[in-house]
Amino acid sequence: MIKAVFFDVGHTLLCTVPSVGEVYAREARTLGAVVDTGELSNIFSRVFGEMSASLAASTVGMRASDDQEREMWRTVVHRVHSEFPALHAIHAETWFERLHDAFGRSDHWRLYPDVQQTLQGLRRQELQIGLISNWSTRLRVIAEETTLASLVDFMI
Repeated sequence: MIKAVFFDVGHTLLCTVPSVGEVYAREARTLGAVVDTGELSNIFSRVFGEMSASLAASTVGMRASDDQEREMWRTVVHRVHSEFPALHAIHAETWFERLHDAFGRSDHWRLYPDVQQTLQGLRRQELQIGLISNWSTRLRVIAEETTLASLVDFMI
């Protein structure tokens, strides 16, 4: 008998608004770069896809931490910066700091349209609902401010 259902959070229950590529482009433009959102989005997707397995493998056996999560994103952002010549006019670390700050705020995250109804349906079945994520501790604030926290029993 099923007693509980667990969910990942990022891009499972919460999506970025605007898109990752749009946020990357906006922050680059703020620093003075002239970038095409679509092109930057494609480079981010490619880089993240190429790096995902090695980033995951490098953390096996390690205790998750905010510092570890921050360094992972720093690595991704710096690689995107190095592979997109239009970004070379801006300082990679400054761009990273702006992006890290932006994605740590709830104004860049929204519940997917079907999440509330789905989780409420599971609750009516008297199932425990949990979030299991490798997100940093910033998730707690984001979950509170997006109402996700009110729909689940616990977060790990």
